[in-house]
Amino acid sequence: MISTHVFVLIVFLWNNALCNPIICNFEDSECLTEGADNVYKEFVEGEIQGVPSSDPLRVDLIEGELPSLKYTLKDSTLSGMKNCLPELVEINTKETKYKYHVACKHLILNGKYDAKGDIVGMFVEGSGDYQIDLYGYALLFSGEYERYTSDEGKLHIVIKDYKLDLEAREKVVFDFKNLFCGDEEKSAVAHKFANENWKEIDKIVRGQAMAHFMSVFIDNVNAYMRAVPVEHVFPQNGCDKTLVCDFENIECLTLGAKQTYQECVNGDLKGVPSSDPLHADVIKGNLPTLKYTLRDVTFSGMRSCSPELVRLHQNNATFDYHVACKHLVVAGKYEIKGDVGTMCIEGNGDIKIDHYDYVLLFNGEFDKYFDKQEKLHILVKKYNYDIDARTKVVYEFTNLFNGDSEKSAAMHKYLNENWKQADKIIRKPILDTFLDLFLKNVNEYLKAVPIEHVFSFKA
Repeated sequence: MISTHVFVLIVFLWNNALCNPIICNFEDSECLTEGADNVYKEFVEGEIQGVPSSDPLRVDLIEGELPSLKYTLKDSTLSGMKNCLPELVEINTKETKYKYHVACKHLILNGKYDAKGDIVGMFVEGSGDYQIDLYGYALLFSGEYERYTSDEGKLHIVIKDYKLDLEAREKVVFDFKNLFCGDEEKSAVAHKFANENWKEIDKIVRGQAMAHFMSVFIDNVNAYMRAVPVEHVFPQNGCDKTLVCDFENIECLTLGAKQTYQECVNGDLKGVPSSDPLHADVIKGNLPTLKYTLRDVTFSGMRSCSPELVRLHQNNATFDYHVACKHLVVAGKYEIKGDVGTMCIEGNGDIKIDHYDYVLLFNGEFDKYFDKQEKLHILVKKYNYDIDARTKVVYEFTNLFNGDSEKSAAMHKYLNENWKQADKIIRKPILDTFLDLFLKNVNEYLKAVPIEHVFSFKA
């Protein structure tokens, strides 16, 4: 594992060479469309490994079954997709629906055909080569999309289903060889009729043929969307010198969490409570050998803490979150009676417990969700904790044993010499209360900011 200093140096050098895109607001159709325009050539030419080229598209067999016409197209290609550009992209995050409109200057459909039947009152028959030129042709997709996060914690979206509408805006030119067994006169009449009535004929015959090609096209779109994250497809103009962590990179996650920790603990964001101090009206400890009640209790010093380890496991949605604290203080009113180790304790009054170099070791499960802007958030679903008490815990009780100073001094000496054992006996009800409050505040923070804010840092 590389050292933190080396890691920071690598990040610094990398971020001075490159910058990360700022993702479009998903309600900003203009930004989404501009982003799709910018990456369209990369997509359609299959420049990303694992993404097939979409120009030309090939279909071996298309069978058309219309009420008055039957046709078969073989070894067909659709070329000219490089001449297209997205003209509209809309994403409805609430309903997970989209619109994707692609305008094409000139598409060419060609291959082998067999046809027989009636088109708009004209009988046609023939077999041979064909070419159909589509000028100013728009492909209007709409439907639902799905979203997921990659192992690197990047957001991807893919098309779940689609409806295809077609809009022929300029003209369609038909050229079928060997119509009517080569009868040139009949062929010329049929071509003149078809090319004068191109809009009506296109509406009749296009659906089944284009559906086959667009099915291949959408498969390629999804291959591309799986290969690149949303931030690559829909970036805003400009860029951000923020490194967004790979979820497998523990050093990056930890450095990002360190950078945002004070913002979380201070409650700097609207709706996020401060975690220093934390307060509880009553804490009851009912332990096997000891019973106590604490009232009007504060837990302070969380600002002295800093994350020392953050680990996220994408495969099973579990986490480790270790927070090292220089000095934590529990203070309030107490009533206590029972045994701590070999010593009997009893009293009521004020209490103060100082914890030095105290490490909170959280682990558990997390949930993830996307907000209206398709930003990924994570929340603590459930947790456990352990403690690494590294230096010392100091106990101070006023009015132990009804003010008997000799017994009180002996008790304090025992507790503070055996602080590790005493801490293990006493701490659970107190920490259960305050760490639950702390993680509730953490969840409020994680609702307020996406993970790209938490697990990232400025170069």
